Amino acid sequence: MKIMDAELGEKKRKEEEKKEKEEAEQKALAKEAATKSHDELMEMKERLGKIEETIKDIVLEAKKPSGNAPTKTQDDQSTKLSPKEESKPEKRTQG
Repeated sequence: MKIMDAELGEKKRKEEEKKEKEEAEQKALAKEAATKSHDELMEMKERLGKIEETIKDIVLEAKKPSGNAPTKTQDDQSTKLSPKEESKPEKRTQG
């Protein structure tokens, strides 16, 4: 009877050790996955920061008036017809 109890106790102890080992492996895998995920997030954050800087530079460059190009108001004035030209209908001769 004592031998059976000892064998049963040994079997339970081995099962518990096996479970603990599996749990430790699972925790290690989870930690590794979390670390990898964190690294990927940090890389993505860095890339987004660079993109934001590029966009800011583009916006600032677009807002800068250039000396050679006409301003928006100058473009608008040059494309509009004078009031006299707007009111005159074109006359066509049919022939």
